[in-house]
Amino acid sequence: MGGALALLLPLCAAGGDVAPVYHLSLAVDEGLLAKTLVGDIRAGLPAGAEPPGGFLLSEWSSESAVLADFHIQPETGIIHTARQQDWERQARYSFVAAMLCGEVVKVEIAVTDVNDHPPCFPKDSLQLNISELSLPGTAFHLPATCDPDAGHFGTRGYALLEEGGMAGEPPVFHLCHVQPEPLELVLLRRLHREQADVHQLVVEAWGGGSPQRHGRLQGSVRVLDKNNNALTFSHGEYGAQLREDAPPGTAVCHLRATDPDLGANGEVWYAINRQQSGHNGFFVVEERSGVLRLHRPLDREAQALHRFVVEVRDGSAQPEFSSVLVSVAVLDVNDNRPSIRLVYLTKTGGPWVSEGAQPGNYMARVSILDADGDGITLTLLGSDGAFAFSSSAWRGCWTTRAVSCTSCD
Repeated sequence: MGGALALLLPLCAAGGDVAPVYHLSLAVDEGLLAKTLVGDIRAGLPAGAEPPGGFLLSEWSSESAVLADFHIQPETGIIHTARQQDWERQARYSFVAAMLCGEVVKVEIAVTDVNDHPPCFPKDSLQLNISELSLPGTAFHLPATCDPDAGHFGTRGYALLEEGGMAGEPPVFHLCHVQPEPLELVLLRRLHREQADVHQLVVEAWGGGSPQRHGRLQGSVRVLDKNNNALTFSHGEYGAQLREDAPPGTAVCHLRATDPDLGANGEVWYAINRQQSGHNGFFVVEERSGVLRLHRPLDREAQALHRFVVEVRDGSAQPEFSSVLVSVAVLDVNDNRPSIRLVYLTKTGGPWVSEGAQPGNYMARVSILDADGDGITLTLLGSDGAFAFSSSAWRGCWTTRAVSCTSCD
């Protein structure tokens, strides 16, 4: 219920015949129900004075704010609220009440502010985009609240209630608000989009008074990707085997490299580094899939092992690079005919033998070379037992000498 404070300030003219003017100050809390008693105009008069015939009011128009918000009884001077008062709509009213005898009371009604509004952010939610390269200590402006209440009932402070993240991790942000500076969200440590691409926040504002009122802002921080991750192969080195008769286009192995960055920063492009691998062109790698394929026919006898470097880069304008060593062993197949060379050890160098030749005499030397390697089988046909082989390996080829088995006749 409103309270009344009467302040009697009689004004006397120099001639002494001017009717006195009195001042009456009243107050009423905002939010009280209609028909709440505000005060009595008679409280502004000297003690014992009674207004014969009531009061004449200065307010008479239907558009008067006083008459719209208060009900004033001219006969008695009693003032009630006509509706709930709102300090934010109008905080002060004034009017004049005159008696028939000429005395005047100037009435002022003050609406007292109460904590009837919570702090209110301009919107319920907010999204911030922050680069993962932002340094700790970087501050980002947040919208301040608007609290229609004033003074002690206005916004008194802010708090960061929730911060989505891994359990046990130190906080990523904190709030900073020192009036008259704006409300700021300050980064405490580096962001890593690959660990958390979004951070959910709840900012709370509170006002004064009792009960205390609160307003909340739902915040979402989206971490913007930067090209800050190196490409990584699934193996430190790749090894494969391939038959030497494999046709061009045969898949040798699948190289796999990953980049946790987003978009072009996370794209992976493969290529053989010819500067570190020679220019023989036996192999090619598919630039997007990483599948290594045979490009030219192999020859194990010419080269049994191929070693080269495969390089990857990402799709950034300033790409990251990584490389890996690849070894391909060529498996032998029986694709070479043995070559035979015959040298006669006779005096004439021809295919003649003396009938006096003794068993065990060397008659000829037969050399066999097979580029595919060992495993040569030598058979003598049609000698009727007159000749036999004695074999030995020498410098990668087989040398066989024919000897007579019996005396020649």
